Amino acid sequence: NNNTNNNTNNNTNNNANNKRNFLQQKSKKKGRELNSKCYSKRHIALKVAYLGENYDGFAAQQHTDQTIESQLFIALKTAKLVEGERSEWNYSRCGRTDKGVNAFGQVIALDLRSNAKLGDLGVVSGPDPEVLATNNIKKVKLQQKVEKSEINYVAALNGLLPHDIRILAWAPVQPHFNARFFCLARTYKYYFFKQNYDIERMKIGAEKFLGDHDFSNFCKIDALNVSNFRRVVLSVKIQPFSSTLIKSQQINDNAYDLWEFEVCGYAFLWHQIRCMIAILFMIGKHEEEPEIIDLLFDSSKGRPTYQMAPPTPLVLYDCIFDDIPWQYDIATQNKLHEKLQAIVYEKAMRCTLSLSLLTHVGLAFVPNIIKNDNTNTNT
Repeated sequence: NNNTNNNTNNNTNNNANNKRNFLQQKSKKKGRELNSKCYSKRHIALKVAYLGENYDGFAAQQHTDQTIESQLFIALKTAKLVEGERSEWNYSRCGRTDKGVNAFGQVIALDLRSNAKLGDLGVVSGPDPEVLATNNIKKVKLQQKVEKSEINYVAALNGLLPHDIRILAWAPVQPHFNARFFCLARTYKYYFFKQNYDIERMKIGAEKFLGDHDFSNFCKIDALNVSNFRRVVLSVKIQPFSSTLIKSQQINDNAYDLWEFEVCGYAFLWHQIRCMIAILFMIGKHEEEPEIIDLLFDSSKGRPTYQMAPPTPLVLYDCIFDDIPWQYDIATQNKLHEKLQAIVYEKAMRCTLSLSLLTHVGLAFVPNIIKNDNTNTNT
């Protein structure tokens, strides 16, 4: 099954790469190089969703293009929405996720080529009249250009991105908007199977995270970049996930129930969520008491050693901003819905077959056989 899934992912990503290469070659043949001075430039926020299983994290890296950010940059350049280097784009990102981690509401902001005119929200510069005159572009053509509708950034980028990276929406924002520093709060979710966890004990433990605490024992220490390990947790929830896709008529054990740990805060430390849920799992298995969390807030007693939870079930669920006028493309949303629905059906069928086989061979369910994939625990 893994080989089949990998082949499907590779084929889809290859199609996106082939399309990008075709457009690049087509542009070269026509001699069309983007001159940004012939266009307006507008500061735009993009809402990005992605499944991180096939990527080495969000942030761009020098040794590989297999990151979410690198794929976004490639698509932006192929679509000729930007030129030059990232340092010239007024670029910012709300956060960065590790290898294997997902996001449904990541936000980035940068200056993009635009059809808008000076005075419109977010427009930082208009076409240069001297450059237009040099290129023999008439004023009439310029007037037509600035009056036509804005570029459909969602459709333009999704046509070039791999299938597991999607632009959900775009919005014009003020030129000084910074996706990291303007974010009011961030919400993460971590999904897990009920198994034999004592959910009520986990809820007691989770409540202890609320408020302002020293989370240095709940993160991977990044001494070079972080000196303050106090963070504020605004809300926590442990609740059932409303899905019945993996229910079985033959196996009624609620160990198959999906639950989610939801946490909202202003900002988080490196690996903080995965460390928090790892401790809650220990509490849920009666390996630790809920009061262990109070003890771990006291960093003067030394740093404990424990294995953090794996990355795959973690999602940067939402980045909260004040009054961003998000614009969605209905046609693109419908295509995304159809694609995701097909994926869900396929995965649900595979799960149903496995459950049916489990019943057929007469194996009684043992909660401990559901194990998270503990690979990549150093990321």
